[in-house]
Amino acid sequence: MIVRFASGGDTLEGALYLPEPASALPRPAVVVVHDVWGLYEQYHAVAKRLAGAGFVALAVDLYARGERPVQRRNARLKLLVSENPSR
Repeated sequence: MIVRFASGGDTLEGALYLPEPASALPRPAVVVVHDVWGLYEQYHAVAKRLAGAGFVALAVDLYARGERPVQRRNARLKLLVSENPSR
């Protein structure tokens, strides 16, 4: 399930995975943090495996506010190509 939560003055989001049965809460918890490229399926898979092992797992999306490194890199590449079309 997607959850949203306050972090400083921002709102972040993440995918929350609960162990089965959910009625067995409280349980130990783990926060899954992605690398520089963002929250991709591999991090969801890790959180699902942790939930299967009995943990509450939150795969947090640190880029939920908008900008992602890939977007910025692509913008720089487009600018470079437009400024140097013969290269």
